[in-house]
Amino acid sequence: MAESVVEQLVSDPKRAKLGGVRREVTIVFADIRGYTSLSEQNTPEVLVEILGRYLTVAADSIMEHNGTLDKFMGDGVMAIFNAPFDQQDHALAAVRAALLMQRHALDQTDGVTFGVGVNTGEALVGNFGTERFRNYSCVGDAVNVTARLQAYAQGGEVLITDTTLAQVAEHVVVEELGPIDVKGRLTPVQTYRLLAIKD
Repeated sequence: MAESVVEQLVSDPKRAKLGGVRREVTIVFADIRGYTSLSEQNTPEVLVEILGRYLTVAADSIMEHNGTLDKFMGDGVMAIFNAPFDQQDHALAAVRAALLMQRHALDQTDGVTFGVGVNTGEALVGNFGTERFRNYSCVGDAVNVTARLQAYAQGGEVLITDTTLAQVAEHVVVEELGPIDVKGRLTPVQTYRLLAIKD
């Protein structure tokens, strides 16, 4: 698990209990685009080596901006900003991390990039699972929206929601894409393509 979570549990073992606390977080989902083609063209051994390089790019970009790496999901990652510790400007840190991983992905030689979704909202953050096996993570509508947003993102794109934009507007350049319908959700999500960080 992330070092920040380990430090928290060592300093206060009671925090390892099941359950969570509600707090505002910014969530990042990133998934490799072009992975299916890579799988077809390479042996499993080569594929694992390539996958490791890209997951390292994503994880390092997240941790460089003090995000908490939640989990690896096949060829993707999930990260949380503003948990377990308070993080000022967590939305800005998340979009910086998203653009950094895209930039570093371009330095690789395999011709694949990430599709990234970033969203800010309230979620329940803590330890979830069973008494024997548990993970530090977050759950809630904000998480589901982020996952769906990432699914819309093309290779090389970072898509953000209006709730994230509200916190970073003066720092970023975006292109409005309009509302998208999220599967299983009644309210569409206002979406923007992140083009650049101004500073």
